[in-house]
Amino acid sequence: LETARSRFPLSIACPEDKLHLPPDRLQDADPDSGPGEKSITIDGQEFRISLIAPKEKAEKERPLPPKEFALYRAGLYDMEALRGMAWQEYRPFVLKLFGVREDPHSRYGMSLDGYIGTHSTLIWNYPDHPTLTLDYGYVENLHQILRGRRGERFYIIAPTVAMDFAEDEIEQGGTIYAFLKVPISVIMRLIQQHEPGALRQPMREADVNEVIDAIGFDFISQPLVQYKTGISRGLFPELVLALNEFRAKTLTTDPEDFANFETFSMAMVDLNYDGDVFRLDRVFWGEELVKEAGGLEKAKTLEIRIPEQAFKGEKMMVILCDRYGNEKTLLFGKGDFQ
Repeated sequence: LETARSRFPLSIACPEDKLHLPPDRLQDADPDSGPGEKSITIDGQEFRISLIAPKEKAEKERPLPPKEFALYRAGLYDMEALRGMAWQEYRPFVLKLFGVREDPHSRYGMSLDGYIGTHSTLIWNYPDHPTLTLDYGYVENLHQILRGRRGERFYIIAPTVAMDFAEDEIEQGGTIYAFLKVPISVIMRLIQQHEPGALRQPMREADVNEVIDAIGFDFISQPLVQYKTGISRGLFPELVLALNEFRAKTLTTDPEDFANFETFSMAMVDLNYDGDVFRLDRVFWGEELVKEAGGLEKAKTLEIRIPEQAFKGEKMMVILCDRYGNEKTLLFGKGDFQ
């Protein structure tokens, strides 16, 4: 037995920080005679010890404290070139950019440029009025001139810098005035190309991306949205924004290309919008809302519910995003939830 012990050492694997043996008893092991880095003999039995790295315990995930941040869309633009742009070049470009069917017509003496679907569309003459801005007073005057009826919708297209408000739709007497915004970078691209109506359609498969390349990625194509507001009364009343339809509408796709809610990404909410800075209070993920509604195939309505007591400000802004980064901005007051 003693001979067997000396001929066949026992091998032990041990973390180095767990090895508590006197250093003078340990010897460096011969790597050619077997495994192990250290060797020790006790009562005639040799032990070969392999030192291993200790297991690291995974750090417990800790929530990151939220911090406010500001998003700026900045650019250096030749304002003299913008002011010198001709209306004859700007108008056909914008018509194509937003898919407006050109059909000049008038309503109660006001000239309109065409239609988006069946809705009359006005292109704001920015080249001839670069210093003017569209504000709430403009919308009120427009409503008085057009004599909009409940359920009607009008589109107004203007550069982002010409609008004095953030929301995409303003309601006047039941009439919706929807504003489509042209980024200044898109107008600058038009000027640089020196071509009226520079938005060309692809002539072959390899040119499909030319439309997107021509205008850049800061162009926002508003998704198609149908919604209703209400209030759920009970022990804990909730404000309800019910989305009946949400479909992306991009430069290369139509809303009919997608199932309802298929392209809905999320809803971001500012419960105390001050008219200037959007501060994120809550986010509702599209995947979770669709799941709550029974899945994509069964979902008829997506409900965004907010406790009534959480709406402490005068205005609430809701930004609906599709999966391509396009947005639809809605602004509500407390009286909009009945």
